[in-house]
Amino acid sequence: GIGTNGTNMNDFWEYNPALEGLTTSDNDLVSISTYPNPAVNHITFSNLPMTDNSELSIYNSFGQIVATYQVNATQMIVQRNNLAAGTYFYTLSSDQKLLTKGSFIFK
Repeated sequence: GIGTNGTNMNDFWEYNPALEGLTTSDNDLVSISTYPNPAVNHITFSNLPMTDNSELSIYNSFGQIVATYQVNATQMIVQRNNLAAGTYFYTLSSDQKLLTKGSFIFK
């Protein structure tokens, strides 16, 4: 959380073990689209970059991986299957480099 070392800090940091080992800078992140959001039966990821070894990982609100997919197209449709209603987070990575991250909702 926020803290002080004599100077009050105004930024907030959270440790996420799911992102351990991935490197990036905000300037390197790619922009992809997720729709519909919120979703009912499936979520579509579009504008995915075509890179070798790209992997889309989906996490629940506890930071646990609930699904992982190899990316081999610029668009993917991910079925809800048995995922409960709620907020989910995703990362898109390639060769231990974080390409983007975001969230979506299943109603």
